[in-house]
Amino acid sequence: MNQNEPMLIKLYVPGGLPSGQELAQLLTIVECSLVWSTIAIATEKFEDAKYWRLSGEEKKKAQAEREYWGNKLQSFETSFRQYITNKYKPLLLEVSGGEVPPDIPRYLDILRLLLEEEWFEERKLQTWKLHPEIRHLIHDLEHALRKPYAKERIDKVISELSFNGERFNLEDFAGWVSIDIGRNTLKTKEIRPDKSIEFVFDIAAITALLGLQEYPYAKDIIGYAVGVLRGYIGSWKKPSPAPQVKPPAIPPSMVRLMGQYDDVRLEWEGGESPKMVLELKGNKK
Repeated sequence: MNQNEPMLIKLYVPGGLPSGQELAQLLTIVECSLVWSTIAIATEKFEDAKYWRLSGEEKKKAQAEREYWGNKLQSFETSFRQYITNKYKPLLLEVSGGEVPPDIPRYLDILRLLLEEEWFEERKLQTWKLHPEIRHLIHDLEHALRKPYAKERIDKVISELSFNGERFNLEDFAGWVSIDIGRNTLKTKEIRPDKSIEFVFDIAAITALLGLQEYPYAKDIIGYAVGVLRGYIGSWKKPSPAPQVKPPAIPPSMVRLMGQYDDVRLEWEGGESPKMVLELKGNKK
C-alpha cells in the first residue's frame, strides 16, 4: 500500500455534541491509544521472534525479524525518554539541591543559542568567551550534576515516567506524540455532525510508525486501540492486549470523561472503513 494512500477509520460519539474540552480530551485519548498500539504490536512481534531454538534459514529470518522490531522499540523508547528528560530535568535539577538557579529554562535556551552560533569547539565550551552570568550558571549546573544523590533521584523519576514505569501517563505521551512524532498522526478527513458526531480519520501516518503500511497491521492497530479504550472505560479488567506493556494512565478528568460510556465496539460496514462506536451508559444497543 502506498504510504500516501488514505487508511480510514471512523469514530462515532453518541449523545449530542460534546463540549470543546471533552472533545479535545476524547480525541487525545483515541489518538494516543492508536499510537500506543504500534508500540504494543512492536513489543509483541519482538517477543514472538525467538530464534535460539531454530537453525539455518529459519534462524536467520527470526534473528532479522527480532532485530527489526527491537530497533523499532529502541527508537520509540529513546525518543520518549529524551522528551520527558527535556521536559522534567530542569525542574528536577532545581528542586534536587536548591543550587541550580530558578531561571534554568532560560539558561538552557541560552545554551541552545550558543550551540547554534557555534560557540562550541571540538565539544569543549569556550567559557572564557562568555558573559560572567552564563559562566556562573554553567558552574552551578555542573556542581549540581556532580551530586550523586541528585543524579540518582533524577534518573529514578525519569525511569518511573518512561514506558513501563509506574508513572507513565497519557499527558506526557500525548506531548511526545505531538512534538516528536507529529501533529498529523490522526488526520481528519471528514466530520459528520448531527445529534451525535462522527469523525473520519486517516491513520496512514500511524501505520507508518511500524514501517509497514499494510492493511493487516492497520487492523491490528485498531484492534489494540479498542482494547485500550475498553480498559479506560472499565469494560475490560486488562486494558492491554499485550501483557508485556501497559498503556499510559489517564488523569482523573479523563477518567470522569470515559466514565460516561459503557463500552466501545468495532463495526465493519460491508468492506467499508472500520468504525469505533462509543456506547453511552443506559443507551446500549
